[in-house]
Amino acid sequence: MLESFFLEVTKKEPRLQKCDEGVAFLKAATSLYKLSSASYVAINIPKANQFVHCAYSDSSIRQKVTTAALGVNELAELGLLDAMPVDWMAHERLRIELKLRTEDEAGGDAPQRAVSFCLSTLRGETAVFAAAAGGELAKGDFLSSPSMAELRILAKYFHSHILRLNGHDTFDSLLMSARELDCLKWTAAGKTAWEASKILGISERTVIFHLNAARKKLNCSTTTQAVAKAVATQLISI
Repeated sequence: MLESFFLEVTKKEPRLQKCDEGVAFLKAATSLYKLSSASYVAINIPKANQFVHCAYSDSSIRQKVTTAALGVNELAELGLLDAMPVDWMAHERLRIELKLRTEDEAGGDAPQRAVSFCLSTLRGETAVFAAAAGGELAKGDFLSSPSMAELRILAKYFHSHILRLNGHDTFDSLLMSARELDCLKWTAAGKTAWEASKILGISERTVIFHLNAARKKLNCSTTTQAVAKAVATQLISI
């Protein structure tokens, strides 16, 4: 799905490496959620004074290494770096929708629905996950479906795995508990620790404990900084 974007950004240089075996995670996701395809692109992953760029799909892997960071203007111009997921059929972004489809899907008569969302930046990289589906799954409120919420969580873990493969420890970013995120979310909404405790049904001391833990995990000196970082990296939304 995202392979055409990856080829555009990397300028189709001959040093591009390709693997024909595919990725178990994406194959499992397409089967489990009955998707027609799923794909992931990461640009500018720093590694040993160079940058790694890769595209993973349920059928292949492409990778390239450069000494300088690549521009991601193409992704931004097409809306792929929007903070919120983009439903291409609903937005009638035909040019992007066609690019997101695979060759087989583009020529088929069955209606396809594609969605993409930008993943949180952890080491200065840019990463996007996209999925497409047809039939019943493509109907209704595609973005708000339970399957889409689960896919966003799985995509985050997959992204962290790719970063770890390239030498970046992202363990702390995966340890944010649901309760810590709840406390950050209500703090972002302007609630005091006492107000958040009443909303969440826990003690004020427990709220403060979770906020302190979240602050340490996010490597911030104040709760305000932690809230800002959680919003900026899409751990919470306001």
